[in-house]
Amino acid sequence: MQGRQILAVEDSDQDFEVFCWALKRSGRKNPVSRLNKGDQVLPFLRENASEQWPFLVILDLNLPGVGGIEILRDMKADPVLRSIPVIVLTTSEQQGDVDACYRLGANSYLKKSLDTHHFVQDVQVMMDFWLDRVVLPEQVQSWKH
Repeated sequence: MQGRQILAVEDSDQDFEVFCWALKRSGRKNPVSRLNKGDQVLPFLRENASEQWPFLVILDLNLPGVGGIEILRDMKADPVLRSIPVIVLTTSEQQGDVDACYRLGANSYLKKSLDTHHFVQDVQVMMDFWLDRVVLPEQVQSWKH
């Protein structure tokens, strides 16, 4: 089934491929856009404001250029973009990063498992929750996905 648009902000080709593979393995056909540099995110979202916004942003923290924490801060400070759910998916286990992300408005924080099997399970559980269970504000529901 075709589903809601996902934006993955991920610089690792391998992690992006595993993420997409996990989606397909779970039977999902959600379109996934990818940006691999932090400075691409806000211009992408603002340029696509009237066309097609993602239903969900999967955000790595360690990105070339602008980092994930800065992207999260800027998205959640924007009165239009703040409604887009942001799931932080990162290798960082630093409590300071976890605290900062939730303080800035992250909707979830998930550490990437180094075990591919566990990573796939984590992605599937996360997508099942966010794409099938969560009810979002009317503004987000009315966007073209």
